[in-house]
Amino acid sequence: MTKIVRKLHFNDSWNILRDESWYTHMAQQGLFLKNKGKFFTYFEQRPSQNMKYRIEVSKKALEDAQIDFYETSGWDYVTSYHYFHVFCSPAELNAPEIHTDPTQQAVTLKQLNNRLMTSLLMLITVIVFNLAMTWAIFFLDGTAVYQLVQGTSASQLLMQVVLFLLMIQMAQAVLSIRRLKINLQSGIALVHDRPWQKKSWLQSSLIIGYFLIALLSCCISFLQIYLSERGTLTEQDTRFPAVSLAAVEGNPALTLEESWHRGINYGSMYDKSWSPLAPTQYSVRQSGIVPNKLWTGENSEYSPSIDTEFYEVSFEFLARPLARDLMKWYDFGDGRLYSKVADSRFDVLYTREDYPMLEIAAHKGKMVVYVRYFGDAKKGQVIEQVATFLASGSNW
Repeated sequence: MTKIVRKLHFNDSWNILRDESWYTHMAQQGLFLKNKGKFFTYFEQRPSQNMKYRIEVSKKALEDAQIDFYETSGWDYVTSYHYFHVFCSPAELNAPEIHTDPTQQAVTLKQLNNRLMTSLLMLITVIVFNLAMTWAIFFLDGTAVYQLVQGTSASQLLMQVVLFLLMIQMAQAVLSIRRLKINLQSGIALVHDRPWQKKSWLQSSLIIGYFLIALLSCCISFLQIYLSERGTLTEQDTRFPAVSLAAVEGNPALTLEESWHRGINYGSMYDKSWSPLAPTQYSVRQSGIVPNKLWTGENSEYSPSIDTEFYEVSFEFLARPLARDLMKWYDFGDGRLYSKVADSRFDVLYTREDYPMLEIAAHKGKMVVYVRYFGDAKKGQVIEQVATFLASGSNW
């Protein structure tokens, strides 16, 4: 039984002359080309032999008559992939070249050159479209830092890098085939014994780039899924410090509300996530009821609530714009204005009031907090609790 050996070989099929030399080298090692896939090339193991390989370019499958003609000239058909059809011949047979007229051979590369150029233009169009989408995600509402820190758009950015690398590779293919075509049109015959070991630094960089981006994308996606968590916040769970609703209200009659759904109490819950730019990030929601108390000016039971979003960013320069972006993000498209408040307890403090809602975004060092409070407590009371929360951050 013939042994089949596969070799990792990225499919840069347009590099015709290098592939021919590589197949010849492998035959000298006792490995004869069987077929070629996208990532692997398959060889049949036999006693070593000096072989010549030639790659014929044709958009259509070769007709039997054409294959028979080549075989009568000493060139045996091996395999085909995309536009490329491989023939081989023992070196001692000294078979005549498949193409003896360079200008005629140039015609065979014309369709391939046109196809590659069309693919390049289509890829550029896709890149422009994706750039427009990426711009809209990050800049349309002016919350670029928030989007980065959230990490949910990381795949969008990595996709842009992948598309850019593909564009470089495609442009390299277009230039290579075009250069061959121009030389052939000028009467310069192809040199088939080029060193197969020599791979351009650009091609090597692209391969390494693809690998690193794929690895990075997989790691980020895995960590975001693995480290995400949602659950009921209990008094015994100290993993997620937050601005306390009880401390803000200062009313001993306050009781935390219970609203269960699929095993989670949405009246007292946490939601944890992760991103490279903010490894520690979570949100905590608390809602309560004060018996025998009504909302100001209304005939309904007083039920205050508070949401705390906390981020500890990897780089301090992200903290200030993140606090600003949080205020923009949570205006819900209404364009509600917010104010910057001078307070020495914070590096920056933003507030927005729309009774009964009060919003606060602040940062101190690498810590950023956003608080959305519904209730009757005064703004000063809430800010005091936010300051206490951030001041205690170094002790967590």
